[in-house]
Amino acid sequence: MHYAIQHTTQHHAYLSSTPRKRTFKYQLIVVTQGMVLCRLGKTEYVIEANQAFWLPFDCLTSLTFFPQTRIESIEISRRSHAFMPSNAGYVTLSPLATALVDALAKQTNDAKRQKLLAVVLDEVETWQPELTTSKLTQAVSQWQKDTRGLSAELLLGLKLRESQKRQLSGISQQQVIKDLFDDNAQSYQQICQLMLAPKH
Repeated sequence: MHYAIQHTTQHHAYLSSTPRKRTFKYQLIVVTQGMVLCRLGKTEYVIEANQAFWLPFDCLTSLTFFPQTRIESIEISRRSHAFMPSNAGYVTLSPLATALVDALAKQTNDAKRQKLLAVVLDEVETWQPELTTSKLTQAVSQWQKDTRGLSAELLLGLKLRESQKRQLSGISQQQVIKDLFDDNAQSYQQICQLMLAPKH
């Protein structure tokens, strides 16, 4: 059944990225564990645990989920009659909205979930998303293979994602390992095993 507003809990056990495309719904992303990167233009905005981020309809974006990331996602149809913020950005949730998201994560009864979501829809109209650029967002958007100021896990994730992009563009794995992993094939394979979903 298709509703005007829906909630899902998502757990990303491994590093994964979505292709860059336009959103076909409005979406609120609340990170409860881990980290998500949201690319808008040339900037990758870092969404950390306990942060919420709003994506409007028809927004060109891609998302990167780091290993062991959990999010609460609320998607709203563009046909909804509620007033939706038209710009992307971080959202400060009210205590009520925070409690609603928590309740949705635990509620399994569909009728009760829709009642909670109806209240969320009222809350959406009060949100004022802001695209603020933190030092971490700046560091991620400008990262190099030896960037300082980034955690080891974050840097490894960025290098691994870049290695996948380069290989998809036709660059050999051997060249990628040389360029990004100091020509250490064993280290590269270990990182792949830790951060990427196993291939069947």
